[in-house]
Amino acid sequence: MALLAFVFSCKKKHAEPDPYAFLAGKWRYANGAECEFKASSKTAVGTKVPDTIDYGFVVGEDYWRKVVSTGTNQWEYEQIVRYSDKIKIEYRKSRMAKKDDNTLSISTPDLSDTELNRVSP
Repeated sequence: MALLAFVFSCKKKHAEPDPYAFLAGKWRYANGAECEFKASSKTAVGTKVPDTIDYGFVVGEDYWRKVVSTGTNQWEYEQIVRYSDKIKIEYRKSRMAKKDDNTLSISTPDLSDTELNRVSP
């Protein structure tokens, strides 16, 4: 019996995968905006403003915040939404999911669903 207990106590435990590892790096929106996700803060900071609209986006502001894993390769977060007056800003609860190794599908209420493409890991 002692040998059996010893065998079970030596069994290696597998580390749980980091649910935020896939998100790490820079991502590009269809409008040309880019952001970089940092797992330590659960935010993605804007690194490039959109090419196609001028709603007052600012490099350095949070494009995503409060990112939470909801399952394998799925997350909920708050997406920045700016208005054409360049003043009004809100954050809307949104969802994103891994589509493939370099693409995220995102869904934000009252906005068209879209995809983000990986710029760099």
